[in-house]
Amino acid sequence: MCSCAFATEFTIDSPEKGNVSVKSSLTNKALRWREKDKVLVAEVTFSDADYAGDGTPIDREEYDFTIPGVTYDPAQKLFFVQAPNGDKIAIAQQTKVFLGTRIDLCKTATIHIRRIKSGLSLALDINTKPPPETPVVETSDGTRPLSLDTLLRH
Repeated sequence: MCSCAFATEFTIDSPEKGNVSVKSSLTNKALRWREKDKVLVAEVTFSDADYAGDGTPIDREEYDFTIPGVTYDPAQKLFFVQAPNGDKIAIAQQTKVFLGTRIDLCKTATIHIRRIKSGLSLALDINTKPPPETPVVETSDGTRPLSLDTLLRH
């Protein structure tokens, strides 16, 4: 179970950047633990299928954004990050599903994909005092984030 007893706020930025067409929508998302590299990866897919005309080929763009500093405890099936003050904070948990497992964010973590001038960036925000649910907002001017926390929790 994901839980923390005190409030801490910080952000972990993925070193990867993506480049996606303005006329595309998020069509798939998932968190994966890459055991070989011991790294948590946010896999996202964008597609222009909603904007393509009849007979126009559909473009899909897939990105893997690594989230540095995440550790996995297989006994607890929890993913942790270390706060700047040294505390260990649970940010995600692995759960069994039909034919496998999936990784769900804890309420302490929010993933944001931002459209920036040079493409896309991904950030993991950690706040042990979670904010109220916010609507998903997508803009092309880079001023508002596209929030994946709700999408990744469903």
